[in-house]
Amino acid sequence: MMDTVYRDARAPTVQGYFMLDRMYRQQIVRKEEVERFRAYLLPHQQAETADDMTVYDRAIVQHNMLAASLIYENVSFDALAVLLNIDAHKVGVCVGEGRLPPLLYVCVYSPVACHRRRRR
Repeated sequence: MMDTVYRDARAPTVQGYFMLDRMYRQQIVRKEEVERFRAYLLPHQQAETADDMTVYDRAIVQHNMLAASLIYENVSFDALAVLLNIDAHKVGVCVGEGRLPPLLYVCVYSPVACHRRRRR
């Protein structure tokens, strides 16, 4: 479905197209882009979940985890937290819930930078 919307000739004229473009290309969405798109959301689209995140924020975190898995083979909690714009504790929660893509290994025992970029 996203492919159909993305390829529609009218899509680039829609407000918020930049977010569709980032999502479609599986690129990491930066904090500034997240906030810029938030302006287009209605109040019910910003409902908070039990973990004090909005549905939108959770979707962005999950998308960015997938995008990060395309860049890195493994990554430290701290480095992933920076990429996801959340604190390292929430990264730990995501790991505990199994929300990380299987191709991304998070270094739990080594606080030293252990992120390694994927080979292309």
